[in-house]
Order: sequence, then structure tokens, then C-alpha cells
Amino acid sequence: MIDHHNNRGTVSVFDLLEQLIEYANNHFETEEAILKRYKSPDLEIQKNDHLDFSLQMTVFYKEAMANKQSLPDKLLSFLTLWWVD
Repeated sequence: MIDHHNNRGTVSVFDLLEQLIEYANNHFETEEAILKRYKSPDLEIQKNDHLDFSLQMTVFYKEAMANKQSLPDKLLSFLTLWWVD
């Protein structure tokens, strides 16, 4: 299993992905509800972006299960681009 070691112990990539997915799902649900409430024209765009993010997280999770060593770098690159755009 791919682990990350820090000064607080070992954190598995599974743990990180699960926390990220849970946080993102809560954030997306809240954001979509707000956009819907205010009849934002961007609602469908956001829903599609959120779906793309969720699908990519599924790919990363499967890669973690396959113990792909390149996963941390790919995940960091994806998240950096996601948050910058």
C-alpha cells in the first residue's frame, strides 16, 4: 500500500482519498443547492465539473488499490490544476 509518512505518523493514500472524496461530495452538494436556489445559469456546468472530479477520484482510488507508485504525483498534479482553474 502507498503510504505517506509525516511527523504525525503514517497516512495511507486510501485514507487521504476517502477524506478528499467525502469533503468534495459535501462541498459539491452544498454548492449545487446554492446555485439551484438562486437559479444560476452555471448549475449544469458545475454539476458536470463535479461529476468529472468524482470520476477522476474513482480512477485514483482504483490506482491506489493497484498500488501504483505514480499515484501521489498524479493526484497532486490533478488537484493543483483543479484548484487553479
